[in-house]
Amino acid sequence: MDCTFLDVVFENCDLSNLDLNKMGFTRVIFRDSKLLGTSFTESSFKDVLFIGVKTIYLNFSKATFNQVLFKSSILEETYFSEPIIKAVSFSACDLTSSNFSKANLRGVDLSDSIIDLVSFDYESLRGLTIDSFQAPMLVKLLGVKVKE
Repeated sequence: MDCTFLDVVFENCDLSNLDLNKMGFTRVIFRDSKLLGTSFTESSFKDVLFIGVKTIYLNFSKATFNQVLFKSSILEETYFSEPIIKAVSFSACDLTSSNFSKANLRGVDLSDSIIDLVSFDYESLRGLTIDSFQAPMLVKLLGVKVKE
């Protein structure tokens, strides 16, 4: 890790377009902050809250998540590519057009979040929880045709 943030609160901050790659975040809160285009590639998050965050093009490629909560946040076009997920939760988030390639989402519940146009690979879907309104979108993503 190049730098570690411990017991920090980022509130009403504009952290847009920052390169925060290979950083550690422990017991950190991001509240009502902008993270437009921010990169956290290969960063580590432990006991972290993202609450009311507004972002597009956020990059969490190859990041590690352990006890991380995303709540009431706009995370459009966010990249969760090849993350190490030990425990992550999403509550009332907008994940439109985000990418979860090579992400182990077993035990993750996206049922109260918006997942329109989200990209998943087949393995990432195993063990994922969604609601009945989201299921047709995922069925279509898998190339399955449903007759009425």
